[in-house]
Amino acid sequence: MMNITRLLLTILLLLSFSGCAVKPPEFVFITPEKKDTFSSLAKEHLGNPSLAWQIQESNGIATITPGEELIIPTKPIHPGGVTSNGYQLIPVLSYHNFSSDQSKDMLTVSASNFESQLDYLKKEKFHTLTIEQFQDFLESGHAPRNSILLTIDDGWLSSYNIAYPMLQKFGFNATLFVTTNYLNEQNPKIISWDQARKMDHDKSINIQCHSKSHRDFNLLEDKESIQSYITSLEDEVVTSKNIINKEIGKKVTSFAYPYGNTNPVAIEILKQHEYGTAFTVKRTQNTFFTPNYLLSRIMIYGEHDMKEFKNSVSVFKKLNIDKPEPIDNVTDIRKIAFLNASDYEEKEQWRTALLAWKMQRDWLTSHKIDLIKASLKSKEDLLKKAEEKVVELNQRVKKIAQTHYLAATSSRGKHTIRKHLLRTLLYDPNHQDALEMLKKMPSKKQLTHYKVKENETFETISTKLYNKKDNSLLIPLFNSRIKDESDLKPGVELILPTASAMNNIKTSEASRCQVELIKPSYLVARDLYTEANVLFSQDKISEAIEKLKKATCLNPSDDIAKEMLEMLQGL
Repeated sequence: MMNITRLLLTILLLLSFSGCAVKPPEFVFITPEKKDTFSSLAKEHLGNPSLAWQIQESNGIATITPGEELIIPTKPIHPGGVTSNGYQLIPVLSYHNFSSDQSKDMLTVSASNFESQLDYLKKEKFHTLTIEQFQDFLESGHAPRNSILLTIDDGWLSSYNIAYPMLQKFGFNATLFVTTNYLNEQNPKIISWDQARKMDHDKSINIQCHSKSHRDFNLLEDKESIQSYITSLEDEVVTSKNIINKEIGKKVTSFAYPYGNTNPVAIEILKQHEYGTAFTVKRTQNTFFTPNYLLSRIMIYGEHDMKEFKNSVSVFKKLNIDKPEPIDNVTDIRKIAFLNASDYEEKEQWRTALLAWKMQRDWLTSHKIDLIKASLKSKEDLLKKAEEKVVELNQRVKKIAQTHYLAATSSRGKHTIRKHLLRTLLYDPNHQDALEMLKKMPSKKQLTHYKVKENETFETISTKLYNKKDNSLLIPLFNSRIKDESDLKPGVELILPTASAMNNIKTSEASRCQVELIKPSYLVARDLYTEANVLFSQDKISEAIEKLKKATCLNPSDDIAKEMLEMLQGL
């Protein structure tokens, strides 16, 4: 027989659909039956069985005990994983190739090392996120505590022969960013489209985009104009997206920059073509406020030992944001004394008091009738008081949040500003101005605002900002309302890349150094240095010098290669 709690919740839902002003509860009080599972309860009360972890973490349990009451929050208690002690981190790992045995190639991880790494993640109870779940975290700040995103680049055959079965063995999933030209060329070292379809359709591996040809987005090809560059980048992101859609039958939403390199032009093109996220290879973890198109990934190398791997998967950033309250450290929400919510007010624990009054309100609304000893009138009085307290405390915490936000806007120093913004969101997770300011902090040096003056043209603005006319194409690219120069009215404010950001787009090293880049330039430079040593040992001095010239061209900071070049040139 359906228990009374579920009956009351059903009535509340029916009332809400009938137009009555009944708000859905923020906390559901449920006494599970023998047939219930975390997934079935998540589907019933949260609308999604994959949110089972939310019930487990909120109640601090691994298994359900029939008859033991659970409390199910329908909204995140700690959006972004922000507490007074710090905030949640989500590491994104980047793999490339795998091998049966140990390999000398830095980007190749042995099967045994990969298995050990997955075994560690399993034992430490990590949740491997799908790309969709990771994107949800960026939007709502909601993910399991020990969350991680596994990614693989390029589409080497080993991702199918080694990584795919290993992920299945541990019940994990990963995102595979493919370079579509590699698959189209039917290279025996690269997966086929049939293999890509098989992996994607069984949900173990999610196929996403790594460009069409793997060109470096920060490098201009030989004699390439800015117009040709923009056209090429659009081709890289659009053609590859369409090919994956055709071959796999899915909408592509995420992009991994070749070599991890990006700039405002590349980001704007991705936005215009409806990519939701894009990844660099900046070696750090991600937060809920990491910009969607500057996401970090930690590359895992074949030479990494387990100590280095463990250091790569931190899931929490400790930071003294504010005075600790019970809400910050509770591992079982049932331990919040919500029937004595006023006790938290007396201690000026405002965030915990608000939580407790919300819980009391929803308990009074939906709890078993036979457990409420007071008369119906008394229950109504208690409910009214709880609702009034929720309104009162909501106003209080929002006022505190706004104080911190104003402090952020008048502060200097990024660490001080970030701390004030985190305090703002600690008290008011829905403070959109604070969230937007936090997300934009890393991109301040990337974009600038420019106010149009009388009689200005695309070329005069480009010359003023970049000292060249060719960049005039950036004006309509970054400002959709500007179709042509007739839209350049005095006072109109434009958003454009800074000159320093555009200076990061350089002439191709491949052209400048006369080498073919099939992997990152520093790795090619290292290989050239090794080849130069072999040639030197064979007494082929002139050939060794040519190798070293190219190595130092690709990596000017390699002092050892420079010293060897100077030595050989002096012979």
